[in-house]
This record gives sequence, C-alpha cells and structure tokens, in this order.
Amino acid sequence: LISSTIDVKEGVAVIGEGNSTAFSNGSQGYPTRITKKSTMNALGVSLTGFRSKLENIAVLSQSCAGDSGIWVKANYCSLVSVASSGHAGVGIKIGSEAATALNCNGWYLERITAAQNGTHGVYIADVTALSGGAANVNAGVFVGGDLRSNGGDGLLLGAQMRNTFINILAENNTGYGIHYSSLTLECTFIGGDTN
Repeated sequence: LISSTIDVKEGVAVIGEGNSTAFSNGSQGYPTRITKKSTMNALGVSLTGFRSKLENIAVLSQSCAGDSGIWVKANYCSLVSVASSGHAGVGIKIGSEAATALNCNGWYLERITAAQNGTHGVYIADVTALSGGAANVNAGVFVGGDLRSNGGDGLLLGAQMRNTFINILAENNTGYGIHYSSLTLECTFIGGDTN
C-alpha cells in the first residue's frame, strides 16, 4: 500500500512480474500491484522524467481513495502491460493541466487496462493549448486498450495532434467510448470497438 505519490524520474523503468492488463481490479490478474491506501487523496504514480517507463504493473485504489492513477508528465514516456483501475478520478492522464505547462510528446501505450474509474479511463490533452498555444502532447502511439466501465469516457481526447490509436476497446462507459475535442487534430484510428 502507498500513501503518497510515486515519482518516476528520468530514464527509470519500473518493471513488475507478469502481465498486468487483466480486467479484474485487485484479483489474481495482477501479479505486481501498487495500491493507493483508502486514506490517500493524491495521484498514485507520476512519470516526470524523460523516457521513464512502467511495465507489467497495476496501479489500483482501495475504496475511498481519491484522485487519479497515473499521470505522464514528460516526453517519450511509456506504459506497457499496465492497468490503472478503480480510481476516483482518471485512470491514466497524459499532458498538461491549466496551471502546469508540460511537454509530453512521443508517448507510448501498449496493452493498457483503464477500467472502473470514477471519471475517464484515459485522458490525453494539453489544456494549456486552450489559451491559443500549440499542443504539446503529440506524436504518441496507443496500441491495444481495454477502457471499459468508467464513470466518464473510455478515451477522452483534448488538445493534441498527430497521435495514432490502434485497436482500442472502449465499451460500457457512462460517457462516450471515444470522445474527441474540436482541438483533436490529425489523429489516426485503426480498428477497435466502441458502443
């Protein structure tokens, strides 16, 4: 159990054992888990370093824990065989918030589960671009996503451009399976399933 945010620095890869993408919040489907304690009201894992990585890990929340699971805050970060489920907020966020300008280009997601989150499964946006700046969450690739049963959208896309999404499953969400913004530009989608 964790009670404060884990910060993954530049060039660091945190790699667990086994595949952590099963849709089973906390069950045997997750051999390596980082679980937010029920009293924790903060982000679970933050990737702040250039080329930092999580692989074969599930980031989960106990009941009553607040905030979100994973936030990618730097260029060329990757998540491979990662689950981020059961959070009060977003499962996985990539990009800036209004008060925090970040450069998050070249991100990479593969075999991701982001399910049963209070808001969105995966949220990718540079919120600072809303005030007229160019988006800095571009040239990313997302291959294979299980984004089901979230309280908002499975995949919410804000200000960004030239990202590629392959085989995203985004069903049974309260909001849209995949929700595009008017600032989601020149992205490519191949395959997948939504409802």
